Amino acid sequence: MDTRRTYCSERQTRRERPGDGCQNEAASRLCVRAQGNHAAIAGADRRPARCPGGFTLIELMITIAIAAILLTIGIPTFRTVIQNARTAGLASDITSAINLARAEAVRRGAPAQVCPSDDGATCSGAWTDGWVVLAGGRLVRAWPAPAVGAVINQPDAPLGIDFGALGQITSHANPVTIEASVAGCTGQRERTLVLAPSGRVSVQRTACP
Repeated sequence: MDTRRTYCSERQTRRERPGDGCQNEAASRLCVRAQGNHAAIAGADRRPARCPGGFTLIELMITIAIAAILLTIGIPTFRTVIQNARTAGLASDITSAINLARAEAVRRGAPAQVCPSDDGATCSGAWTDGWVVLAGGRLVRAWPAPAVGAVINQPDAPLGIDFGALGQITSHANPVTIEASVAGCTGQRERTLVLAPSGRVSVQRTACP
């Protein structure tokens, strides 16, 4: 009899003891959650590993074909942009020299000139050799020969332009034109500089030769 009472007391004690396993209701809920989490983790561990991504042969061929098409379209356009930029820069340099010569003539109240120069000091050679600005027989500034492929043409002789003390052209009776372009020029990308008898210069886009 005493043994049975002791056994029952121990069972009762274990039932009423809080936090012992999953015996009480709160502990049961915690146990269920823990078991669910463990099951989820175990399931995740059993998922098959993904293979690393990559290109298939067909995808690679399509990519190469698209790149070839873009290059075919883009290279001529890029070449045109370069030609246009070079022509615009060439015309800008010549215009700067013309304006400087005219400004020096007005500032000094004496003749000044801009002309081709192959030695960087005197009027000689062709425009593609370079050009200089002279005032009172002295060198004001020299420009080196432009990049290979530059085309500069002055149909009206003599080469170069002389300015008087008022900034007017004294070397030519009629307007003077200077045509500037680069080799391989196409379309309306040539620049034509037109100098009025008063000495003012304007730049126009004209058809390439």
